[in-house]
Amino acid sequence: MTRTCFSRPWRILAFTLILNGSIRAESESAAPVEWIELAVVKVDDSFVLPGTVTAERRAALSARTEGLVADVLVDAGAQVDAGAPLLRLDSALGELEVARARAALDAASEQLAENQRRQQETDRLRASNSISVTEAETRAAETRISAARVEELAVQLKQAEEILERHVVVAPFAGVISRKLTEAGEWVATGTPVLELVGTGAVRVDVRVPQQRFARLRSDTPVRILAVEGSGAIAARVVALVPVGDVAARTFLARVEPTDPAALTLVPGMAATVEFQLLSEETVLAVPRDALVRRPDGTTNLWLARREGDRWSATQRRIEVGRRFASSVEIRGGVQPGDLVVIRGNETLREGQPIVFAGRES
Repeated sequence: MTRTCFSRPWRILAFTLILNGSIRAESESAAPVEWIELAVVKVDDSFVLPGTVTAERRAALSARTEGLVADVLVDAGAQVDAGAPLLRLDSALGELEVARARAALDAASEQLAENQRRQQETDRLRASNSISVTEAETRAAETRISAARVEELAVQLKQAEEILERHVVVAPFAGVISRKLTEAGEWVATGTPVLELVGTGAVRVDVRVPQQRFARLRSDTPVRILAVEGSGAIAARVVALVPVGDVAARTFLARVEPTDPAALTLVPGMAATVEFQLLSEETVLAVPRDALVRRPDGTTNLWLARREGDRWSATQRRIEVGRRFASSVEIRGGVQPGDLVVIRGNETLREGQPIVFAGRES
């Protein structure tokens, strides 16, 4: 068996040739990337914040008079129509008061009718001078007093009927009972909450906005309701911007409602996210956030596509970063409009590496 031996210099040369061949083979492996042509664009400072769905109408219902709860006609979760009875107080005394006032009014009405009959008789007697002037004036006064008494008792009857009516709590609007706060047998005072009613006809989303963003919001700012389970984005509008904020959190209330309530079923209390689309006429040189490559030394770079004949290669450029927007970053130096910036596949690129274009975004 013949054994071939290489001297040390030949072994080094062979290793070098193999290494160089490997490097050339590696350099010919083009990395797939995506790129955009750098351009001056309008600032898009859209942002998304969490919010809470709230009902446009919510009420803590109470009786308009004090009394003993006789019957609670609904429970939590019940759907009710406007004007539906929800709770009744013991009304025995109120019913007696109505009966007494009605009887008193009936008696006074009878007395008035009698006085009016006598007044008519007096008028006939006066025509023939068969009654004195004093007697005629006395009967006229009695008639007027009777009429006034009837009016007074009619008011008292209406008052008694109103008090009796207040023994029933009715729904001021259609909705759902969210809480039941009393039971039959309890004594409630005027103004004591007995039920909570939440309207389901119209809802909105309340969002707490940081003060830096709130100052730029307007009533015509485009907004969308997002991330509601089982639905897509829903067009909405800003209906209220409350300038009084949370001092501790430095946030302010923005209230948003769907432009088409029928397009989405929102339940009060559920979570939703809202996208505020802040667009302005200001233009800047910007790139998507994914294009940035941050180095351990604290610098920020971009990979650019450079054409060399019929081939493309990657070259790195150090940049100066400006403001950060919703999905892009302002570039203040290091590149210029028209440069081709790699935005996908830039994580493992090296200087001069061949690249091929897997896609193009603009």
